[in-house]
Amino acid sequence: MTSSKLYTVQRLAPQTTPDIKTGFDKLFKLEYMGASEYEWGASVASLRRIRAAGPLTITEAPITIAGLKRTVYIVSPRKLASESVAALELWVTPETSLSAKVHSHFEEVFAGTQREWDQTHAWWDFGVDIAWALERDVAERLLTGFGPKK
Repeated sequence: MTSSKLYTVQRLAPQTTPDIKTGFDKLFKLEYMGASEYEWGASVASLRRIRAAGPLTITEAPITIAGLKRTVYIVSPRKLASESVAALELWVTPETSLSAKVHSHFEEVFAGTQREWDQTHAWWDFGVDIAWALERDVAERLLTGFGPKK
C-alpha cells in the first residue's frame, strides 16, 4: 500500500472482448478517466505491487452512505486487509465525500441511481492498491484478475 488515502480511483467495467484479452484485461476493462494519473503505466505498476504483496483476500465491509447501508467487498493483500477497509471507510465519510481525481460513480452505483449507460461494476485505486465491488461474484473476478496472468 503506497498510500492510505484513496484518490486515483479507476472505474472498472466488464470486459466486452474477453476472447482477445489475457490476465486482468480478460475480465475487466478500465474506463477512460481523462487524467494523466490513470495513464502511463499506473495500472501496471499497481498490479505489480498487488501481486508482489502476497496472497489476496476478499474482506466484507458494511458501508453506509446517506443512510443506505450495503456490504462492500474489498480485494487486497491479506496482510493489508484491515488497512484497506479503513481506507475505504475514510473515503466514504461525509468529510471526504468520495473525493477522487476523477468522478468514480461509486455513490450512484451504491444507491442504484446510476445512469443506464454506466457500466461501472468495480473500482481499483492505483495508490492504495486495492479494489472493491458491491457484489461478491464481481469481487471474486477481481481476485482472479489480480492473480497470476493466464
